[in-house]
Amino acid sequence: SPPASAAHHPLAGAAPDWSRAEEVVPFARVARELGVLRSAITPLEVAEVLRRALDRVCDVCRELNGGGEAHLAADDLMPLATLTVCLALRMPDVAFDAGKVLGQVLFAEAFMPEHSMLRESGYAITVVHTALTNAT
Repeated sequence: SPPASAAHHPLAGAAPDWSRAEEVVPFARVARELGVLRSAITPLEVAEVLRRALDRVCDVCRELNGGGEAHLAADDLMPLATLTVCLALRMPDVAFDAGKVLGQVLFAEAFMPEHSMLRESGYAITVVHTALTNAT
């Protein structure tokens, strides 16, 4: 079916219908999941939430690719992570506050064990930190 016109698009207008965001922007599912950051307390918990979010970004790419492989290089992942962060900032039910999340990311960077910062967790923290910087 043809794409909805701007007037009938669920995210168009002054008060977008964010309840239907996942239908329009698949990465909105991942943005909604970032709301879990509110309950992350330790640097490892913050890193785990961010790592899972980046894994979900790859899952969405795989789904959009018809179930095929989704090998994302950093150049591919960064704009998608930034899109996901931007969506989380706009979605009222996510309660994603850029300042608070940046504080959590900086906290995790500062107090994360060095060996963890050299693995996926550290990569996730760095990517989301950069995405937050790009989005705000």
